[in-house]
Amino acid sequence: MSSSKYFLFAALAALILSPATFYQGQSFIRGPILGFVPDNAGQVLRPVLGIPGASRLGDPMDLGVHFRSSAISPRQDFAVAISADDDQPVVIGLLDDATVILPIANALPGGDFLVLSPSGTATGIYHADSGILQIIGRLPRTREVVREFDTSSLGRGTSISISDDGNVVMFKSLAGENEQLWILDENHGARQVLLDHPVAAAFFPNQPGTTVDAVVTDASTHSAILIADVGGEALYIPLVSVDSGSFSSVTTSQDSRRVFLADAETGTIGIVDVRTQIPTWLSCDCRPTGFSALKGTSIFRLNDPSFEPMSVLDATQSEARILIIPSKPLSGPEPR
Repeated sequence: MSSSKYFLFAALAALILSPATFYQGQSFIRGPILGFVPDNAGQVLRPVLGIPGASRLGDPMDLGVHFRSSAISPRQDFAVAISADDDQPVVIGLLDDATVILPIANALPGGDFLVLSPSGTATGIYHADSGILQIIGRLPRTREVVREFDTSSLGRGTSISISDDGNVVMFKSLAGENEQLWILDENHGARQVLLDHPVAAAFFPNQPGTTVDAVVTDASTHSAILIADVGGEALYIPLVSVDSGSFSSVTTSQDSRRVFLADAETGTIGIVDVRTQIPTWLSCDCRPTGFSALKGTSIFRLNDPSFEPMSVLDATQSEARILIIPSKPLSGPEPR
């Protein structure tokens, strides 16, 4: 048997004998990586090559499978995606020298969109037709369904935030012309958030036990509100407000000491110290679409890859800065 045929036979045998892995492939990425970016509505993953202040978008990764939506772990070590071939949710391991794609047992096929928790330990997959929100926890290794919420009576979901343990969900829905934000947990069922026009929500990461906190933005009061003990008493604590505008996106730092806010209309970025409630403001000169974590303690992509430059918030130092990653049209090998 020739060496090439032997290698092919050995690779196929390893694939068949492995119960957990159904694809492994080389990523061929060398050098420092700032993170990964979903492109084409989450259908393609591209690496961000380099370091903060000196980085560029790499070519689309050839993962060996098609998928139609994806979300990247804040630690940039894996992604959750829905396969376009069989509609199954999968976990994609993103290592320096290889990619590994793993199934999720008992996960419902399909899903209209998916989100990850602040630390990436849980993901929520929402099915609009049935109203089922399935929570998969203990990511990325165990990958098991930990609970389901039936949201069919709350209207069609438009956005979701989940706690790291997957026990509590902030579910935003559209019922008629009215948008509403709901707290979902197994002990209390569905409770409406008591704000006139809630816009965005984010949980704080790595909170132990049953008490978790979150931040919600409200367009009617141009403010951000801390909700303490979301799954329990749900205490509303004002955090910051402005004279005009609306915070369209919100996230938190991994140490839970800061809250990050963005106004999509003005490009204003706010960084609020949770303890002192003192804000710092800067402009990204862009139209931010949200906060997507990159490698580092407080580095976030602010807009989606496109023909426009990609803006990045680097808040790792005492003085935050906005960095620019040059635009690069989608090119390179198409996913097989």
